[in-house]
Amino acid sequence: MSRIVGSLTSLRYFPVFLCCLLLLACGGGGGGNDGTAGTSLSRIEVTPSQPSLAAGTTLTLVATGINSDNSTSTLSTSVTWQSSDNTIATISASGEVNALAAGQVTILATLGAISGSTTLTVTSASLSSLEISPPSLQLANGTSGKLTLIGQYSDGSTQDLTDQASWTLADTAIASLSASARVTGLSVGNTQLTASMGGISTQIGVTITAAELTQITLNPEAPNLPLGTQLSLTALGLYSDGSSQDLSDQVNWNSADTGIVDIDAKGLVQPQGIGSTNVSASLAGISRTLTITVSSAILNSIEISAANDSLPLGQQQALRALGHYSDGTLQDISEQVTWQSSPPSTLAIDNASGKRGLATALAVGSATATATLGAVSGSLELIVSPATLTSIDISPPDARLALGTQTTFLANGYYSDGTVRDISTLVSWSTANPGLAAISNATDEHGLANALGVGATSVTATLYGISASASLTVSSAQLLSINVQPGELNLFPGANQDVHAEGSFSDGSVQMLDEQVLWESDNLSIATVNGGSVNALTPGVARISASLGSISGNATVSVSNATLSSLQITPDTPSLVVGTQLQLRAIATYSDGSQKDVTTQVTWSSADEALLRALNGDGQQGLLVALASGATTVTALLDGMQDSTPINIATASLVSLSISSSKTILDSAEQQQLTLTGTFSDGSSQDLTQQAAWRSVTPTLAFVDNQPTQRGLVTAGIGVTGNVSITANYAGLSATLDLTINNTPQRPVSLVVLANPNVLLNDGADSSTLEVRVRAADPNATVADGTVINLEIRQNGTLISSQNLVTSGGIANTSFTTTQNGLLQISASVDAGTIHNSTFLYSSATIYDVIAGGAFADAKTSGTTVLSGSRFGLFLFNLSNRDFPLTQYELLNGSDILFSTTDPANLNGNVLSGGLKMGIIAILPADITDKGIKAHFDLLDPASGKAFALSVVYSTP
Repeated sequence: MSRIVGSLTSLRYFPVFLCCLLLLACGGGGGGNDGTAGTSLSRIEVTPSQPSLAAGTTLTLVATGINSDNSTSTLSTSVTWQSSDNTIATISASGEVNALAAGQVTILATLGAISGSTTLTVTSASLSSLEISPPSLQLANGTSGKLTLIGQYSDGSTQDLTDQASWTLADTAIASLSASARVTGLSVGNTQLTASMGGISTQIGVTITAAELTQITLNPEAPNLPLGTQLSLTALGLYSDGSSQDLSDQVNWNSADTGIVDIDAKGLVQPQGIGSTNVSASLAGISRTLTITVSSAILNSIEISAANDSLPLGQQQALRALGHYSDGTLQDISEQVTWQSSPPSTLAIDNASGKRGLATALAVGSATATATLGAVSGSLELIVSPATLTSIDISPPDARLALGTQTTFLANGYYSDGTVRDISTLVSWSTANPGLAAISNATDEHGLANALGVGATSVTATLYGISASASLTVSSAQLLSINVQPGELNLFPGANQDVHAEGSFSDGSVQMLDEQVLWESDNLSIATVNGGSVNALTPGVARISASLGSISGNATVSVSNATLSSLQITPDTPSLVVGTQLQLRAIATYSDGSQKDVTTQVTWSSADEALLRALNGDGQQGLLVALASGATTVTALLDGMQDSTPINIATASLVSLSISSSKTILDSAEQQQLTLTGTFSDGSSQDLTQQAAWRSVTPTLAFVDNQPTQRGLVTAGIGVTGNVSITANYAGLSATLDLTINNTPQRPVSLVVLANPNVLLNDGADSSTLEVRVRAADPNATVADGTVINLEIRQNGTLISSQNLVTSGGIANTSFTTTQNGLLQISASVDAGTIHNSTFLYSSATIYDVIAGGAFADAKTSGTTVLSGSRFGLFLFNLSNRDFPLTQYELLNGSDILFSTTDPANLNGNVLSGGLKMGIIAILPADITDKGIKAHFDLLDPASGKAFALSVVYSTP
């Protein structure tokens, strides 16, 4: 009657929750209406704009109708398609282009008297290689996952070939494969999947597991939507083996009140009326519910957000439309507005579903991009420049990954007009040895590299025949711990904060693992975490965890009932010059006297957008762009509280630039932030660091970053010595700074702090070994013996103890006992604090607090009878690295024992190992009368020997 899920290698935990035995019936939501009745067709857009594809391949074009009321509709099967030269390319009645021979053709879509067109280029490029994304696929049995196939061509271009390739599975009893490359698990096992095209093939491994779905999380939590907007929810499934899967298109979505919100089969929420209702996602007896509130807020204005206000001829850039509403909230309405460009011959903007706002530069000049929703419009002037790409650099230039981990490479393009821009999504990525590392060209994964084998290889980015390379070394270093930073968060209901998962490895190296770990919260009613973003919901304490394989880390989130008292903009009363930018910050003060930076949470606005733009786009919040001279006011608004500051904008010309640095001699791998200051004709000066294009004459000696927030950050090379010039360009002027790089192979560059165990009985006798591992700049070197490490113990920021340790072979350790209660931060630093790291240790009289439990019930009932086949799951997750003896599991109905086991085979050898998640799912073999169903695990405290139980109540009749 039971299914045992034991000895699991994952590190996941679930909140203990009471599951109703009578499950809600679930169904999908309804779809929307084009709403084009009574309107006339104004124009037709054909997208993508100016596509290019290799001869022998196909592409589906989309015809979008723009109506007189600015509504849109898809007309791909209604228009008449025509190619200007059928010897180059033909087009079907549904818009599928078949490229036959090299050349250019015009593709025309006509409906009545209205036509739209695009220019199609067919190249003679030959297929060089194929890449499947993701590079491996693991699914729980019965679920499915979508694959993408990218082809790389001889001219450096890439194409999505997913729907054109031949796909095969080696074992169709294990998985099935659809024509659109969706794999569905049929039985547990491993098989190989092959994609072939043009005589070239590639393979990935497919693993189908027996993992059970144990929890569903939804994102975003507790959304608030104005009537007339829409929102896409995502459903993430958490499984008993520690894996997770996107189940957004597999769960059953349901709205409790379709008069307030509708939701479709893929999670698209469309408000229908004012009020609040619940939306649920269900699959395999597991469900998750959230509350959606629809407000009567009115759209006041539309802000168009762009990464750059200019783009080179022939390139593309995504535009976003941000709606400013009467309640002070901000909503992304990019997929709801109608986009238009004037003149369209200079800039084309896509209105096709899923690609709305994608701008393509067609001709040199200026164009106005407009986004319209109802009677409200917003606009932004964009410049299409004749600048051409001259070179590329890749960040980081020298990456080191542990086997099985990943990182994202970024590509910066340098242009003939002296500008630099992020071209990571435009370049074609490749690796010299795909067996060591695979790098993606798939949408939303450009530059994502996965370490597959130990060794050294190179990563190359190519665009328009111009290439650059970076080195990538994959090591065999083992992940030892994960630190969630910050380890303690103090938030207020409605607030959010990003956290990061920092992996500590056996060689002393540190890697950010934010995108690889599984994020979870042990109390979803208090705080949720999605992709490292923590959202505070109600007062209380929650614990969030980040896990990867058998290693996890956690942090405490304390949500207080403090209320917002005031906002303050800093700097106060700033001034800037026309054409420059300035970053503002917003600091919130709460009723308990605490303060928090809320720059990314407030809504920014300018009283005169003709003079000054205040940006709200992702990564741009609080950034001011000066357009014309004069005086205006900038306001920050949050939860009805606001602050304003006057801004003075002067007209002055840039006279000179200068680069400053506190150091000009750098050791191996040392980093140094440079500052660029501009002096203007009115005698004023301004920090232009984040606006300049930075360049190193010799990147192997010293690399300088151009990524947002890191512009001007120099990293010295390893194993090299010499002098290097760093140049910054801005507004046609430049400045140079010379640096000297020393080769110091033993210089400490990173360290990891380990506590074993990381949970202690606070009796002053129970002990932990604190170990610090320091990595040298040269991976083949070791830091000098006797290197001094400063070790500090803090609680709530207060220093408890401090001591110095010295290394031997790059390692130092000490024994630690304590009588403190709570979370202790263990910090270590070398090189006068420039190299530092920390971990956390939990000390308590009841150390079993680090055991988290989770449960679910998938039960079927008839009156007071619980029917056979009903499932009851109970899970344990050891958040520490300390083993706990595990003695028994029982499932009870009142006092009746339904199932009991002390068998080591069922209980991981009678030990809940450090970092282990295990569970038991019991299935009723016969009907029972509900007397109150409950379950428990019995364990022992390893320090005191005291017994304790973790239990759950499934029903209380």
